[in-house]
Amino acid sequence: MRGTRELVAVGNALVDLVAVVDEDIPSALGLTPGTAIHVDYQRFSEIAVALPSPSASAGGGAANVAKISALLGVESAFIGCVGSRAKGGSDRFARQFEADLRRAGVAAHLIRSASPTGACAVIRRRDGPAAIAACPSAALDLQAEHLDETLIKEAKVLVVDGFILPRKALVDRAFELADRYGTVVALDAGSSSVAAEYALTILALAERQPLILFLNEAEAWTLARAAFGGKDSADDGEEDGDRFRDLLRMTEAGPFPVVVVKRGHRGAVVFAGGATHEAPTLSAVPYDDTGAGDAFAAGFLAAWIRDRPLSECAGLGNRIARETLAVPGTRLDEKRLRRIGGARLPRGK
Repeated sequence: MRGTRELVAVGNALVDLVAVVDEDIPSALGLTPGTAIHVDYQRFSEIAVALPSPSASAGGGAANVAKISALLGVESAFIGCVGSRAKGGSDRFARQFEADLRRAGVAAHLIRSASPTGACAVIRRRDGPAAIAACPSAALDLQAEHLDETLIKEAKVLVVDGFILPRKALVDRAFELADRYGTVVALDAGSSSVAAEYALTILALAERQPLILFLNEAEAWTLARAAFGGKDSADDGEEDGDRFRDLLRMTEAGPFPVVVVKRGHRGAVVFAGGATHEAPTLSAVPYDDTGAGDAFAAGFLAAWIRDRPLSECAGLGNRIARETLAVPGTRLDEKRLRRIGGARLPRGK
């Protein structure tokens, strides 16, 4: 019997600092628009101090999914690791992270580390791509023994952030517990490099237990090429069923895996049971697209947990992603999301 927590997310606990600027601040800080780098805490502090009026919110892919799912009415929990002060107690970013999650209704199961809480700076010019500097710090101290077995046992879905795939002991334990208790795993690759390096890991997971896999177009193409071989580049003139025929073929054996390809302004396509489900979306001019993919996954999973058809799941994912495009990071209008969840996903229906 499933418990009260419908969705449990495991991943990096980060605070996102989002700054939208007119001047060329990224270059002045030694950052390149359109790229993401990892920096140590000292370097991150130098960058953070230079940001003009950044908007701060709890972030990290899995935490975003938990937070937004909770706002849509899903009973959600998050497992991660935050930092602490030298004199004891949570540091400033840890307090912000936990407060954001709890305000959304997420049960935050947070491990404390001696390292500072992880953070990510997103610096975006109004007319161009973002420069990203991430400092995972304490987030990397989450270990396999920190996973709450009871939470995973009771949940309908276990959300795993693709960025933790390199931490083998942690993800092996998460997948083992999900397999033991029949909990569906939802995995977002997170980047093309993760999709390429861990393609075989993802395929093995898809073969042995129920999986919902989220990919953007670049990640989908990279995964298909790394796992199945094929052409060196995608042909934009091909239909998605042809471009990703191997991903479609993966789904032919049964209801799982479900493979969801996020295509930005073109909406989403879902491969499941050997069939293709299209979900177009409305075009939007983004203020900031940080967390939009996470918002899509949250909307999709919230609808899936409520037993909605796959096309409707993708449709709600598109809707929630559009909401995110209008704000910095994932600082969403919480009352508005609760209204959307209440209207689209009423309990008992």
